[in-house]
Amino acid sequence: MMRKCAAHLRIICVIIRFLSIKIAKAATPCAINLYICPKILKQKKIMGHIEEVAARLKGLREALGLSVADVCAACGIEENKYTAYEQGTTGIPVSTAKRIAEAYGVEIMALLFGEEPKMNSYYITRKGSGETVERRDWYKYQSLAAGFSNRKMEPFLVTVQPNPTAEVHLSSHDGQEFNYVEQGVMELHIDGKIMTLNAGDTIMFDARRPHGMRSVGDKELKFVAVII
Repeated sequence: MMRKCAAHLRIICVIIRFLSIKIAKAATPCAINLYICPKILKQKKIMGHIEEVAARLKGLREALGLSVADVCAACGIEENKYTAYEQGTTGIPVSTAKRIAEAYGVEIMALLFGEEPKMNSYYITRKGSGETVERRDWYKYQSLAAGFSNRKMEPFLVTVQPNPTAEVHLSSHDGQEFNYVEQGVMELHIDGKIMTLNAGDTIMFDARRPHGMRSVGDKELKFVAVII
């Protein structure tokens, strides 16, 4: 089953990349220079990535002949939330993508980026060059080990713009999580408890407990999150 899932996902990813190239070429203006607001471009990039992930989720599920109920039961996800991920109306949390990838027996990076990691000895991510998942225009994940196969953990550099009044979205997943605050101030919520972490602080916690955070300092928050 695992090999079958991986093979189907590779085919789906190739098709999606081909269609993306065709669409991009068709949309390229000829001899016309247009100025588009950088914020609009960024929002389109975020939505484009969400739609690509949605297409991979739906394509893999249908290729394996599974229903939405089958996937949700196997992964412990509410059907209305999963349907929104497949329809591309909302971005999928990295923790949820990890859970789905593990259920299918494929790499999380294949689901998020359409590329399977190939390195198994070592993999270097240079500063600013990791694969990026932008869930919102103020919140992004950058993978720090996208090219390393069969990982036992998922390390990310997370950047969050300051917003002390932002809603805290809680999520939970199997395993443990480690956070190291590199810059800014994090307000972390774990199972009803609220903690403040400053630059240099670290925390390890049971990721099965509902958790979420927001940036409450006067500059952007940067922290390393390791999902185990």
